[in-house]
Formats: sequence, structure tokens, C-alpha cells
Amino acid sequence: MNATTSIAHRPHVRQTRRAPHAGIRFERVTTARQVRGAAALQGRVYSEFYPYKQLFADVDSYLAGNHVSYVAESADRTLSHGALVPHHTVDDVYEIGRLMTDPNTQGLGLGSQMIGHLLQSAHQLGARVVYAECGTAHSGSIKAFYRHGFAPHALVLGRWLGGIYDGSFDLEGNLQRETGLVMVKQLDTSKKSQPLANNITVKTDTVSKYASVLISDLNQVKWNELQAQLFSLMEQGFVCIQIDFPDNVPERFAFITQLQSLGFFISGGFAGLVNDQNFITFQWLNHNVVQSFDPQNLNIPNEIAGSLQAQTLQALAQVERNT
Repeated sequence: MNATTSIAHRPHVRQTRRAPHAGIRFERVTTARQVRGAAALQGRVYSEFYPYKQLFADVDSYLAGNHVSYVAESADRTLSHGALVPHHTVDDVYEIGRLMTDPNTQGLGLGSQMIGHLLQSAHQLGARVVYAECGTAHSGSIKAFYRHGFAPHALVLGRWLGGIYDGSFDLEGNLQRETGLVMVKQLDTSKKSQPLANNITVKTDTVSKYASVLISDLNQVKWNELQAQLFSLMEQGFVCIQIDFPDNVPERFAFITQLQSLGFFISGGFAGLVNDQNFITFQWLNHNVVQSFDPQNLNIPNEIAGSLQAQTLQALAQVERNT
């Protein structure tokens, strides 16, 4: 299966899974009623300024989308929603996202149960790796993924749009930003993914002004061409640019020096992103938009923060030993 293969219309047996709380059931989203229920849930969870409200606006498009999604419902309303979305480049890597839980049901464990259902779907689809991004302000979500066996991958600085719950803005009228934590779970370490179609893949989000650059082979990178791409993204006003590249080739050290000359800095690593290769994550921030951050003040559970810090320091030490 490749990244563009639709998973929404695969034959499946409709299943209803009962939660341990009376009257709450988990179902895969297959009907317009369920999509409208998810849209109503989004309205209760997020403020009117939430920039992704169009997600559920077109019911038919959502049902035809390249994802698997579930809702948790009571007799009269939707209480939780989550989706499993294919990675934009790597064919057997999936993201768990679009997680929402009704504020009045906090503490019932619906979010954690939703993660469990989505992981089960990932297994059924033959996923090798599953990941998720959580705003660091939401320690409950981070802990839920941690309990399901997810490990920290990287801090994504300025990636998340903060203030989406209450519509708060900064002095310039922009939605406030916060740091995201990427969590990763390996499902099948013996499986090998197909070679990537393109050596360099760029994905952009014009709402959050975030750009992601994935490089599969540093030996094929022409620095002048890549630098021109990066400058173009900066000039287009992207706030955060993230680059993931293999850490197992000698060329990475010269490449890291070139990235650092442009203001990029290391923020973590992604174990086994493509086959058995480990990737290093570097980021660049538009400091005119994103204020400086203090990692010590991030709302991350101690065990996760310690693991992430050790992982990042280990990657930095390796770079320093070989430069």
C-alpha cells in the first residue's frame, strides 16, 4: 500500500465496542449522522476561532477521506472522536490525531480507550509505526499515549496553535503558539517499508504555517537546491520548518553544520521512521513570530521529559564526537 491508497472504503465488519461506562459505545464513523455529531463535539471542545473547523464541514468528503475514524457516543450526543491517518510519505506509518473529548466527560478514560481502538485498526492495516502529536499543555493526553507504549520523539516548537480553546490572541492578533510533543510507537519492527518515491518530500500546513521536510538519502541531496527550498519556505512566512534525515551516514555531520548555519537546531529523533533507519529532527523557527521558550517550564510528565532529554543529549553528543 502506498500513501495515496484509500483505506476508508476497505470492506470491514461494522463493530460496536462497549465502553465500561454504561450507555457509551465506540463505533467506526461510516454515516453522516456520526460526522455531524463529531462536528458538534468540536464546537463544544474548541472556541469559534479554531482554524480547522472546516474538517467536518463537508460530510461526504470526510466519509470519503483517507482515514479510519471512531466516535464514542451516548444516547444523545458524541463524547469523543479520533482518527488514524496515513503518513503523507511513508506507506506503513500512521498518525493518531483529531482526538477530541467532551469536557464534561473528562476523567472517564474515553481518550485512552479511543487510542486503543485506533491502535487496533493500525494493527489490522499492517502499520509498522504509529505516532501522535500532543500540545505540551495537555499532559493528560501525553500520559494516555505513554500508557499505550508511545515514546517521545521530538519537541516541535511553535508548531501548535495555542489559545484555540478560549480564542485568546497575542498582541499582534495572532493565535498564540505552543510546543508540541511527538510520541511514537513501533508496532512491527520486522517489517520493511517500500523505498520512498522522492528523496526529498515537503509537506506544508498553511493554517499553522508549519512545513515538514523529509529526506531519505543525504547522499543524493544537492545543498544549494535544498537551501533554495528552505529560503523559499522562510520567505513564504512559515513559522516552523522541520527537517528529518537519516543519522547513519557520514554525510550527516557536514549536513548538520550547514543546517546550523541557517539557524536550525536539533530537537529529537525518530527511531525506525523508514525501515530500520533512525532519523534526526532539526527545526528552524521564525523568531519574529515565535517567542523564546524555556524547556524547563513545559508541562510534560517527568518520565517523558527525562527520556526526551536523554535522547536529545545522546544525539547531540554523537554529533559532537564526529565533527
